[in-house]
Amino acid sequence: MADQDRLPPQDLDAEQAVLGCCLLEKHAMERVVGHVVADDFYRESHRSIYQVVYELYTEDAPVDLITVSSGLRRQGKLEAIGGGEYLTALIGQVPTAAHVDRYVRTLKNCAALRVGIRIGAELQALCYAFPADPSQAIADTVTRLEDLQLMCHPNGMPRPLSEVADEHERRINRRRSRPYEIGTARFGMAELDKITGGVEDFGYTCLMALTGMGKTGLAIQCAVSSAWAIQSEITATLAAERSATATGNKQAMATAAKAVSAAQKKTVIVFALEEAGWQWHLRMAGFCGRFDTRDARSSEAWGRVLDGDSGLETRYQSALQEVRSLPIVLNDEPQTVESILSHCRRVARDQTPILIIVDYMQLVGKQIGKAEREEQEFRDMANKFRRLADKLDCPIFGLSQITEQGTGKGRTQAAAGAKALQNSADMNLIVAREQDSQTDEVSDMATIRCRKAKLAPYFRPFKCHADPKTGRWCAASDKPGDPPQDEKKQRDRKDN
Repeated sequence: MADQDRLPPQDLDAEQAVLGCCLLEKHAMERVVGHVVADDFYRESHRSIYQVVYELYTEDAPVDLITVSSGLRRQGKLEAIGGGEYLTALIGQVPTAAHVDRYVRTLKNCAALRVGIRIGAELQALCYAFPADPSQAIADTVTRLEDLQLMCHPNGMPRPLSEVADEHERRINRRRSRPYEIGTARFGMAELDKITGGVEDFGYTCLMALTGMGKTGLAIQCAVSSAWAIQSEITATLAAERSATATGNKQAMATAAKAVSAAQKKTVIVFALEEAGWQWHLRMAGFCGRFDTRDARSSEAWGRVLDGDSGLETRYQSALQEVRSLPIVLNDEPQTVESILSHCRRVARDQTPILIIVDYMQLVGKQIGKAEREEQEFRDMANKFRRLADKLDCPIFGLSQITEQGTGKGRTQAAAGAKALQNSADMNLIVAREQDSQTDEVSDMATIRCRKAKLAPYFRPFKCHADPKTGRWCAASDKPGDPPQDEKKQRDRKDN
């Protein structure tokens, strides 16, 4: 039988049972509304009945045979659905509304399957049309399928705590019993990492600052410091594996090998949307080798610095090799929200992302000549990143541009968009640096304010120093330019 001759997935008995429960007991509607929409019903007459029931419920009006019949009659649909006799028959379908959740599950699953068929057909038609950018079409479809998955009961409906308690407690106990105080994903400033525990628990974090405040530099420090932490973990697990092998204990050897494999799969994902990939590479090298990347602009400039620093060339070459070996995957191509989600999911199939950095959020999906996206679009983007962070159990660092440029509607939209990114975050970081009003010179001293939710109080302001030469950030009480990690750990890692 041809596909077009097949009936779409449906269960009319379940549809009738859901409607019957709603007509039988108003309390049943409380368990249906918010999860079922009129389009979930396959039969048109059932869609009409449910729409009237829904409108009565939202108006806090009685939902019974009389009110529903009256509502359908006003719309001229009562006879089309089978009259009052059909409504009476719906109530006769169910002796009690106690099992309405079961009926809703069947209804939603059938509706989801029909939507899935439609999405597949639309993707097929789009592919036959030979689009210029098939990756975008596929990414859009993947996003729609993920939303569709949430539609299936019970994923899209509240569940009793008794059903989800085991899953929640596993995560809670895993967090409580962690042997480390600071997670692998970290800021690279010992004092700030100690205050916050790193960025592991914060889901989607919004890092906000004005232009030129050093957002990208701080993001680079987070990426490199987290990569170093991964390499230190690999070194430690390899050492443990060697010790286990020496003992000949097979169980210990298997456990150690598993730990090595888990550590070697960890990675940091970077979406460099503002600066090119080679610029990130150079700035990471400057961070690792502690040299001013501005001096690498010409042989003349480099020579002047080299005259006073004989070890510069060695540090430069060593730093380039260091960056090459970092467990970081980087993409500097233009991105949309859907493509970022798709790339992260693909990386997560074979590796374990421990930090995702997006530099910066306002450039996601933005094209030259297009107006600023509306506030709701920014909010939707932030919420998608929150869901991704939860699904991958991986923090996402989204940099946000707080701009003072522009006037009128454009500036208002930009400010509203930045506010939406901030309000939808699990954690906010605001970086502020003093700036000379006459020379526009930015101070090396900065203040970072952190808070875990939009209405939560900020942590105490964290005073820090941003070294303009190396790009390293450290606590203001530390010596400017100090490395963000213990040098011994780096030497141990290189020796192994």
